[in-house]
Amino acid sequence: MNNSTVSIKEKDYIFIYDHFALHFNETRKAIWSCVGKFLDNVPKYSLIADVGCGNGKYTRYRQDIFVIANDICVPLLQTIEKNSNDCCVANGLYLPYKKKSFQYAISIAVLHHISDYESRLKFIKNIINILEPGGKLLFTVWAQEQTIKKKWINKGNGDYLIPWLDKYSKQTFYRFYHLFSYEEIKQFVNDLENIIICNIVFEKDNWCIELQLNN
Repeated sequence: MNNSTVSIKEKDYIFIYDHFALHFNETRKAIWSCVGKFLDNVPKYSLIADVGCGNGKYTRYRQDIFVIANDICVPLLQTIEKNSNDCCVANGLYLPYKKKSFQYAISIAVLHHISDYESRLKFIKNIINILEPGGKLLFTVWAQEQTIKKKWINKGNGDYLIPWLDKYSKQTFYRFYHLFSYEEIKQFVNDLENIIICNIVFEKDNWCIELQLNN
């Protein structure tokens, strides 16, 4: 897939959350079990990157850890409470952080919005690069092992356009998703270097993957 195709998909199907951020924020309050367990095991005063944080709900999960959150959607970032930890506008493909500057990282429901394999790999490698040796990453992706809805547009090779009906504007927006099978996500993480696969679990039609950077 060439860069122009990726740019068109990003413009039309990914960089659209600005249009329905208010409605989307109202639906994203629950804490996923796998994320809660991961953050529960983080030692006090650890520094965590939340890459693609959305409305920043995990920045408020614990008061004794430091979460630096980023997203490309400014209206979603503006929903983060003023007393939450720091956040910034940044694309996970071009993270602004120094290498080896975080002990932990999370990226929840983000990778499946990236439309080509090379960019997905770059996205996760970027997060790995900001981890200290021994640091851990938890990321999640939508799974193929779920019931496919009739309204979803199948583009082939696990790619779908999935509608969002905004309750305020009454407009329907289509979001790009790549659904991963278990075998595909295993192969994907095996293509990464210098990491240990700690866990791959299925939760709420998602694969939750925990990795650790080698010392």
